[in-house]
Amino acid sequence: MNDRINTTPAEPLANEQIWQDLLVELAEAKAQLEEERIRTEAMINSLGEGLIVTNEHGEITRVNAYALSSLGFREEELLGAWFPRTIMAVDRDLKPIDQLARPIIRALTSGQAISDYAHYLKKDGTVMPVFMTVSPFMIGGKPAGAIEVFRDLTDEQQLDIAKEEFVSLASHQLRTPATGVMAILSMLAAGDFGPLTPLQM
Repeated sequence: MNDRINTTPAEPLANEQIWQDLLVELAEAKAQLEEERIRTEAMINSLGEGLIVTNEHGEITRVNAYALSSLGFREEELLGAWFPRTIMAVDRDLKPIDQLARPIIRALTSGQAISDYAHYLKKDGTVMPVFMTVSPFMIGGKPAGAIEVFRDLTDEQQLDIAKEEFVSLASHQLRTPATGVMAILSMLAAGDFGPLTPLQM
């Protein structure tokens, strides 16, 4: 009887301690997961390139700060939206690219990574040249979504234009004195300034 009285109250206490230990472990695991989430979010937002993640249907599930600022959208305008319809793309001649021909859809349907050039229409209607790489991620052998990373080529294009203008100007400037020199040499050889001495020849 005494043994029963002594052991019975101990069992709930032992169970309560197990529950307390489990709750502490659960709280620690939750805090660790939150820390990892914050760290991952910080890494994604510190990328110097645009990042857009979609599900298997091409609906946007995640977008980083660079993509938002370069395209001019707010996050709530993009999340859940169908990528090809929301972020319009045009080719080099500024003709709309067919939505089903977009790299994001091609990557999802083929299961292969796609890299391509295009021009995105920003929210304000201006055009931004980009180079993108889209990689599908697979679950059970099927595409479960895709990740697109794109780079704004505006500065590079402006630099290329500046280089072309410089080369054109420099070659023109170099040709101008050479033309004058050739004309004078030709006149000297023709004797327009009198006969040439042996030293001048």
